[in-house]
Amino acid sequence: MTVVLSATLNAGDVYHVSKIGFSGTPLLSAESFAATQKLHSGDIASRALLFESLAPLDAAYRRQGYMDVIVKVAPSADVATHQVTYEVSVDPGEQYRIHELTANGLDHAAQADFDRGFLMKAGELYNPEYVSGFLKNNTSLRTLEGYSAGYKASANPNTHTVDLVLTFVRGSVH
Repeated sequence: MTVVLSATLNAGDVYHVSKIGFSGTPLLSAESFAATQKLHSGDIASRALLFESLAPLDAAYRRQGYMDVIVKVAPSADVATHQVTYEVSVDPGEQYRIHELTANGLDHAAQADFDRGFLMKAGELYNPEYVSGFLKNNTSLRTLEGYSAGYKASANPNTHTVDLVLTFVRGSVH
């Protein structure tokens, strides 16, 4: 059975950004937010650029353990002028802490260096950027040279904790 569909697409009018309002939060000031924005007043409204503009705000909260952060955007369109204003706010949720940390695949010397050099311990705030950049940013830990790592973070929203398993291998992780 063949089904033929036909439709007419009316793209409508192009909207431009009038303003992106953000009053700042304790983790990211309004000035810092404005400095990293990818979407500005006068630009054609773009969902992709809006999301890129919100990424530093989201990251600022995630670095401090807020794994359930919601960055809210309330658009307000002016149909007469074809402009849109976005008001940005943050619902941070609760901070998550490391519950259990496991490192697999290290020899004794490398494990000792890891234990000494990996600063995010049980009870500390979970920071996914720290985990993903650990090997790259800790080149002074010579026993970890030649290792690549991957990790799995399992969050428990009931206890606001994260179980973190890092798996190390000699060579590169694919």
